[in-house]
Amino acid sequence: EISACLVGSEMCIRDRYGAQDMTTEDPLAPIKKQIRKEITEKLTKLSAEEVKSQGEFVKKAILTSDFYKRSKYIFLYLGMKTKKEMPTEEILREILRDGTEKFCYVPKVETKTRMKAYRVYSWEDYVAFPTNKMSIKEPPNQDLEKRENPLETGNLDLILLPGLAFDSDGNRLGRGAGYYDRFITETEAVMKKMGKPMPYMVGICFKEQVTGSVPCSPWDRKVDLVVYPRDQ
Repeated sequence: EISACLVGSEMCIRDRYGAQDMTTEDPLAPIKKQIRKEITEKLTKLSAEEVKSQGEFVKKAILTSDFYKRSKYIFLYLGMKTKKEMPTEEILREILRDGTEKFCYVPKVETKTRMKAYRVYSWEDYVAFPTNKMSIKEPPNQDLEKRENPLETGNLDLILLPGLAFDSDGNRLGRGAGYYDRFITETEAVMKKMGKPMPYMVGICFKEQVTGSVPCSPWDRKVDLVVYPRDQ
């Protein structure tokens, strides 16, 4: 069975578009550290067969979903194989196979805490991407000016993002760098300025990454849906 947990899309604080200070010391840090440790230990025990099996379940759930079918402009994270993130290459392949029906954007790390998104034009385009220090393929520096950035055009309907842990309320715990929390905050600001709706946000993970409760700091961002395989 595929579990798709519908949750609230509101932020953990009232000011939906307010600037978030992620440099402040987080009183929830010890709890988050413990959850990260527990989830990481579970992930290290996943076999290659289990990773593949759960990946197939999630791929099918995403590609047959209503939120995917109604979306044209899609941001997709590229999983870190070394950290056992849910693989997304086959989802990317299917998005690109749709040709002009779908447009896909992937992350490009800019600094230690920030990233941007750029369009991938074809599977061949993606295959030629270089690999960064985190062993993730990303668009090459030399042609970024020629690639569409969805936060410049406002073309974004759906965000498929990773997390180290999720709960049934849509709270998300990342790995601590804040890449996606900042990206989502920037996306909200752009969409508000352009008068466009916020993209639908979907968290993707292994069933081992879903926990009872994820602590939420002011800058942590919720997702609208969490998709993961669940045993009967």
